[in-house]
Amino acid sequence: MKSKKSAYANTTRRIAVVSSALILSACAVTQVDAPSSVTVPGEFEQVSSQEGMSAEQQAAAEASLRQWWRSWHDPVLTQLIENAFMGNFDLQIAQSRLAESQAMSGLARADMGPQVGMKAGAAWMGVQFDEDTEKIYGNMAYMGFSASWEPDIFGAKRSDADAAQAAALAEQERVYGAQLILSSQLADHYVQLRSLENRIRIYDANSRSLKELLRYTQGRFNAGHVGADVVAQVRAGVSGLDAQRATLQAQRDLHERSIAVLSGQVPQGFRVPKSAVPILHRLPTAPQGQTPGAVLERRPDVRAKARAVEARAAQVASAKADLLPRFSINFLDNLGRLELNGDAIPAIWSSARILSVGMTLPIFTAGRIQRNIEASDARLRTAALEYDQNILQALSEVDSLYQLQHSLQQQNKALAQSLSQKRTQADGVYKLFQYGQKTLDEAIRVRLETYDIEDKQSQGQLAQAQNLLNLYKALGGGWSVATPSQ
Repeated sequence: MKSKKSAYANTTRRIAVVSSALILSACAVTQVDAPSSVTVPGEFEQVSSQEGMSAEQQAAAEASLRQWWRSWHDPVLTQLIENAFMGNFDLQIAQSRLAESQAMSGLARADMGPQVGMKAGAAWMGVQFDEDTEKIYGNMAYMGFSASWEPDIFGAKRSDADAAQAAALAEQERVYGAQLILSSQLADHYVQLRSLENRIRIYDANSRSLKELLRYTQGRFNAGHVGADVVAQVRAGVSGLDAQRATLQAQRDLHERSIAVLSGQVPQGFRVPKSAVPILHRLPTAPQGQTPGAVLERRPDVRAKARAVEARAAQVASAKADLLPRFSINFLDNLGRLELNGDAIPAIWSSARILSVGMTLPIFTAGRIQRNIEASDARLRTAALEYDQNILQALSEVDSLYQLQHSLQQQNKALAQSLSQKRTQADGVYKLFQYGQKTLDEAIRVRLETYDIEDKQSQGQLAQAQNLLNLYKALGGGWSVATPSQ
């Protein structure tokens, strides 16, 4: 018994010595760098700098941008977005893909370690040698222990694990990107819905005024003061407004159903609650103090492209490691017993222990390894180019949207002044009508012109709100580190 224990201990020591030697020699890991060719500027051209902002103000601005919808101070919008984070199917699909990629990353890490197994079995057998010999029956039992390990001397498996981890991190960024897109899309449908409700209100007021004008014109026609063509023109205007209102209502309901789908709810029976907040009249100012570096670090799509470059670089390192030797350690400890019928035949015991250390070096592969390296290099170059392209697009988007936001603000400011002036004019004309110095149709027509400017203002406010949403998206706002399921 002591000799068996001693032999087993010697075998274990040999495994430990060989494993330690291979671990200590693991210092030649292939590294592949893929630097970006884009020089990121220090600031945007259309954005005020962070100078004068304290660290607390910058942190508050960052937190506000993460959940920008709260700065709109509309509880209905906030509730809709937060509900959508819980029920949106695109977001759930992205989270499911993330779970899959994380599991694959864990699998790649697990492949770096040893594999240990045990096997056992029993069998019954009968053997007949010839017709004159009686049959021999017996049974057999065996049990074995095996272990194998391929030390990652030159980093091939480590590179595969790094590639899988980078791919998992890229999927995490896609989850963040799905949150960003979801918040922007839902808010876009919401502001369009509110804009259409406002325009329907304007059209209703416009229709009432036109119908009043129609009654007045019809009375003048009956009195012989105007021709039938004037009455027909006003009546056509009323019909046209009614038709446009129906279209606006259909568009408004379409956006309501789109919000239901984004929220993961059945559109039939879904209703967006009323809101006391005139959201299009109280748009927040565009975020200030943004820098290109901070935007690129925040945007999930840029971060995902960076992770893709890391994954491709790790794949190149893995492909190059195939040129180098591979080592393996295998150990087997097997024990068996065979019993045959017959008193003269004793039971047979067998035991075996095998320790092997091997090395494999590729000599001729018909160029397969080199072609794989070239393909991996090409994929890395493509990923790096896509990353640089994404950076340039992000930098361009931010400045363009800031410039457009400023222009829309100026446009809506001019429309507000024009509307104020037209309302003043309409009040003056109506007073003149009351004093008998103007006819009713003149007062009504000025009022209709007021509604027309008000409708243009509503559309201008919508354009400004939608551009602001696009700006949030370009700045990388609208996602949280904590996933909605947490």
